[in-house]
Amino acid sequence: MLAAASLLAACGEQRAQLPSNPLLPYLQRKVGRIGFIGLDGNIRSVDQTGARNTPLTEDAGANRAARTAVAYSQPTWSPDGSSLAFARTVITSRRSLTSSIWVAAEGGEQPREVYRSDLLRPIYLYWSPDSAKLTMLSQPGGSAELELGVIDVAANRYRQLDQGQPYYWSWLPDNSALITHVGGDIRFNDAARLSLVPLDPAGVKSDFNIPPAGFQAPAVSADGRYLAYVTAGRGGSALELRELQGPGQRLLADIPGFAYFAFAPGGSRIAVMTSARPGPSADGKLTIFDIGEGAELVLPHDDVIAFFWAPNGRRIAYLVPARAEDEEAGLQIDPLFAREQGPFYAELRVVNVRRGNSWRVTQFPLSPRFVREQLPYFDQYLRSTSVWSPDSRSLAYPALTTDGTPGIFVSPANGSLRPRLIAAGDFAHWSP
Repeated sequence: MLAAASLLAACGEQRAQLPSNPLLPYLQRKVGRIGFIGLDGNIRSVDQTGARNTPLTEDAGANRAARTAVAYSQPTWSPDGSSLAFARTVITSRRSLTSSIWVAAEGGEQPREVYRSDLLRPIYLYWSPDSAKLTMLSQPGGSAELELGVIDVAANRYRQLDQGQPYYWSWLPDNSALITHVGGDIRFNDAARLSLVPLDPAGVKSDFNIPPAGFQAPAVSADGRYLAYVTAGRGGSALELRELQGPGQRLLADIPGFAYFAFAPGGSRIAVMTSARPGPSADGKLTIFDIGEGAELVLPHDDVIAFFWAPNGRRIAYLVPARAEDEEAGLQIDPLFAREQGPFYAELRVVNVRRGNSWRVTQFPLSPRFVREQLPYFDQYLRSTSVWSPDSRSLAYPALTTDGTPGIFVSPANGSLRPRLIAAGDFAHWSP
């Protein structure tokens, strides 16, 4: 553990919220674009005011004449914000399946196909740091293993890199290789491994001499200096940092159960959420470590579900349950959101990692798709997507509206304004 005094984040701050100005779409400076899946199943993008909602596809759903059904998934922005990749799956009446990956330029050009397969079903997309390549996790037909491959977007060329189950990874900042975690916990699977997978076709995959324990995605610092992982030992498991270009290695924290972690986009901080069991289960404890200064910031919540770094590395948004029994303490569901008992309601909070103060932004019902597809793997999605605007001032998230359908909402990160519904849809990610 870092030898420094822990700082306890203040959590009682509640900010008065003003209604959104109806002139905001005309007055607010637009920053980036939000990619999402519309209610009709098509890929769309919209600015943060909702004023420019652009369809990128138009053929989602069933086509009775052709006896086919088309589904889109995984809208993922390139790190330079210039391109939005997504997966397209076509199912025929004979239950044959064809999958393809498409890339749409932010400037509005027609999406183009960069990969097609009758054998692989795309599960997750993750761009290289230089926005030139796209890694894809897929399920080969008839196989229990998952396949990791890379698409050269300019050349429309795919190459298999590795296989395993489960599979998580992070890119090195110099685009040369991936750090992969395959097979889960060594204590339950002798084949579990932490590996370096080079992008050079002539390179050879090499395994680290590290027994992986209770975690999912490995993390690499923004400067490429450190690799973070959880390893098993005689005394239990621990979160460790290892220098990728040197012999340095240090114990950061003991991990009694499971851990999710991510480095700040810049600087020397790493956020760590510990949980008693795998899968976000509303028992997480969030701690921010400053590796350079040796300080810890411990949030006074023991029910954190997920967290999300701001691009500037100064704030973290995080989710905790919004329970009905907390109503006297200030449970406030905005009239824009559904109020049925069925959905899971969460409170979106933000913490300033320098000052240690945190505040509530809003409380809302999570969309079922987010709970099913993203929440269990939020640490892997932290590597490839963002709920934050590029200027770190706003947050975009899917929530259930009053009629029970999902919508894309935007809230200022300082909590000063009520949430604003900008589009009907789900699976929202902001461009870098």
